[in-house]
Amino acid sequence: MTLPGRTLILAICLLVSAGTATAQSVVETRQQGMQLLQNSVNRLLVLESADPAAYRPREVAEQFYIMTEVLKSVSRLFPNSRASHGGRASPVIWQLRRNFDRLFIEAQRQSDKGFVAARRMGGARPAVKAALSEVVQTCTTCHTQFLRN
Repeated sequence: MTLPGRTLILAICLLVSAGTATAQSVVETRQQGMQLLQNSVNRLLVLESADPAAYRPREVAEQFYIMTEVLKSVSRLFPNSRASHGGRASPVIWQLRRNFDRLFIEAQRQSDKGFVAARRMGGARPAVKAALSEVVQTCTTCHTQFLRN
């Protein structure tokens, strides 16, 4: 894992546990977390298109691990009420909170499946590709339903 990736994961975890963050810092941290997720997806897409000899299951597992941890942290940055550091997030999140939480959990579950496929199944590319596809689909669904333009 790269140093910036580790640092950002640590920063997100610290901010989540601190509980004293301002609405602006929460928004910025959510955005940084989402960017880290996008970076992992982009890296996984490159790794998945690599020749078999260049395929690196360990790096694939690392990217899925980053995604799982960031998803866990970012989901905590959407408190149970908008008044509590909700920032600029769409009010629909709180209206349809169960669905919002379900999508985060599903993305984490699929990311975990990708990690297991890469780490414990010898980098089984079909399973990794399926997990990545499901993560991307879940994120797309969530953003379609909840992202405020």
